[in-house]
Amino acid sequence: MTKPWIAAMGRVAARGTAALLVGVLALAAPGCGKAGKGPGRSVETEARVNLKKIFDGATMYFEAGPRMTRGAEAQPLQFPGSAPLTPAEPCCKGKDQRCLGAQWSHTSWKAVGFEIMDPHYCQYQLTSSGVKQQAVFSARAVCQERCDGELTVFERQGRVDEQLRVVGSSTMKVRRIKSLGELSDSRR
Repeated sequence: MTKPWIAAMGRVAARGTAALLVGVLALAAPGCGKAGKGPGRSVETEARVNLKKIFDGATMYFEAGPRMTRGAEAQPLQFPGSAPLTPAEPCCKGKDQRCLGAQWSHTSWKAVGFEIMDPHYCQYQLTSSGVKQQAVFSARAVCQERCDGELTVFERQGRVDEQLRVVGSSTMKVRRIKSLGELSDSRR
């Protein structure tokens, strides 16, 4: 037979777990991450998750080996080609300050297996260059956290080492820029 105080502790623990869950869900909700207008911390969470998907997809693409061209020639080991900023328009211009219905049809997005079907806050870009040990890529999320015109760029980079393994940091670089023109100077 269960003692009454043990049952009471179980009910308190269950309520505490429920309260913790409600708190976590509230933090993940749009607009709860930072004070002011815009999506806040959920932008960073979105960028982190999606940049990992792009990074993993680019890694799998490289590790799958050379591909054959239409002329039946093997391409050298490389990452998929660069993909433009997608969607083309900032998400702040969309309904509820989110993007929806972006066209993820570019061959590089398909090559890394990346698309977003749900409403989202960021635009994404993939840049790559080089072959074999000189192959490098960068995956970027460009977001307007407060929809005030200031852009936050979240970025993960990958490269190939001497043993033809893809390496890169698991952390994101984060920086603020005033215009998209500043993206072209950021491959370093």
